[in-house]
Amino acid sequence: MPVGNSNCLVLTHKVLLPMFYAALSQLFGTYGATGLFGDHMIRTKTHFAIYFSCSPPCLLLALVINERFTFKEVLWTFSLYLEAVAILPQLVLLQRTRNIDNLTGQYVFLLGAYRALYILNWIYRYFTEEHYVHWITWIAGTIQTLLYGDFFYYYFQSWKNNVRLELPA
Repeated sequence: MPVGNSNCLVLTHKVLLPMFYAALSQLFGTYGATGLFGDHMIRTKTHFAIYFSCSPPCLLLALVINERFTFKEVLWTFSLYLEAVAILPQLVLLQRTRNIDNLTGQYVFLLGAYRALYILNWIYRYFTEEHYVHWITWIAGTIQTLLYGDFFYYYFQSWKNNVRLELPA
């Protein structure tokens, strides 16, 4: 027997926590880019976090394309869209600096592998569960995985040739 209000738990887990995480990440990313690591950011010309924000386009898309136009559903859809493009600043930074240490390369690879395994999970659940169709989740997750495609190519090339990972500028 469930204890408490399960709708409150779903709202907290699927909507409020991802939004809090995204807002906090953007706040610390902007602070890090302007204050804490400002000199380094200017030296390496990595201004992506300052001049480009993924949040407004994702919010607009969530307002336009969602399953039901309710507050909770729009916020959940916004978190899906934001998660799909949240890796872009990291990928742009890696491409501009071209200095990818082993730990960072493995971290980004594992982030992409995690999303690719999610796609396998969706395929499995589609064939084993009735009425398992979540187009928005599938499309956002696929876009996120495709964003890793270029990185995956260079990661596997460096691994195969046993050389340091370097992305083209």
